[in-house]
Amino acid sequence: ILNFGADCEVLFTATNGRRLLVHTQKIAAKSTRSTQGIQVMTLRRHALLKSAKLYEEGDVEKPERCRKSSIPAIGALPTVQEMEGEQLKLKE
Repeated sequence: ILNFGADCEVLFTATNGRRLLVHTQKIAAKSTRSTQGIQVMTLRRHALLKSAKLYEEGDVEKPERCRKSSIPAIGALPTVQEMEGEQLKLKE
């Protein structure tokens, strides 16, 4: 469980590699005591939530790809560069 003192962004990562960047203002409070919770990320078959952490500048190469206009959202797969790092080239 994460507790936030102020508005911030949270980076959710699923086991299938998808990432979702959500501002805490978009997450609604529980409406009743009997509500189990709020769904933020839509997970595909056999995928689980791997991590949820406060977003820091530089965690994601292109954060706009991971931001979605509404929740719940599926998130974005990392680019090839983010998965492998910078590709090296041989000099010709």
